[in-house]
Amino acid sequence: MPKIGGYLPLERRREAGRRIADAIRTALKRRRMTVTALHRRTAISRRTLYRILDGDFPTIETLLVIADELGISMTELFGQTTRDISREDPMDRRLREIEDRVNDITQLLRALVQQVIVPLTEAAVDPRTRQQATALLQKLATKPKTPGTVTPPPPSQPRDTQ
Repeated sequence: MPKIGGYLPLERRREAGRRIADAIRTALKRRRMTVTALHRRTAISRRTLYRILDGDFPTIETLLVIADELGISMTELFGQTTRDISREDPMDRRLREIEDRVNDITQLLRALVQQVIVPLTEAAVDPRTRQQATALLQKLATKPKTPGTVTPPPPSQPRDTQ
């Protein structure tokens, strides 16, 4: 079966290859999937997948298998054209940026929980280490990370109601 890319002018083929590679990278990131995992699930060789991610234009059959496994449409896989981008609502673009940032923060928080908080709950942690980690977490919770952010109030202490 001939490659579709062979029928496109060279510059359009390169542009389409870049859009496809970007769409696949984005879908892999959103699904938290590696190229190796995609290879195992689709039986497409890693070499072929990496060539696609480098901008090579794959066959339509390969694109269909990748799109199906990543749960995206062929339209999403081919990405937006420059005409579509010029008509894109700036609010939609901003919402996507915010969504990506929230996903990054969520991954960071998961790592924090797995690497700091969960070990603190284990009985084998000595009291001094637990106290230092708790102090660090309290400091992180109250110190703004970027200029202009509001510092939240410190956690309230439980009151004795006698």
